[in-house]
Amino acid sequence: MSSFAFFLIGGLLLAHSGYSSYELHQFAKEFGTELKSIPSDITLETIAGIMIVVIAAVGSINKASKLSINNEIVPPQNRYLKEIEMKKATKEHETIGINDYQGFESRISFIDIQKKRNEFSDWIKKEKHD
Repeated sequence: MSSFAFFLIGGLLLAHSGYSSYELHQFAKEFGTELKSIPSDITLETIAGIMIVVIAAVGSINKASKLSINNEIVPPQNRYLKEIEMKKATKEHETIGINDYQGFESRISFIDIQKKRNEFSDWIKKEKHD
């Protein structure tokens, strides 16, 4: 089945469970009874509807087609997203000097304050002399 059918079935289940809940509350108001909880069939119908809609949403994820320079639609080579090679994903980070442990190395507790102060004072002295 296509994801549209799942969306339709899930939407109908959710709409029906909402309407059933509305009718139940109207019935309770009409006869002056107090509802302690929503009946389990309405709850199960709602959960089933939500699960079917989520399955349809996940199932409808596809890779988009591209448009060539000649105005022709080029279908994707595979249905889902292409796997990313790790060496290509980290190439930019390696170029600018970020490593895997940058978040740990640049934390405030790991910074040598004395070293930074000395570097700053050396820079100030250098600027004054120039």
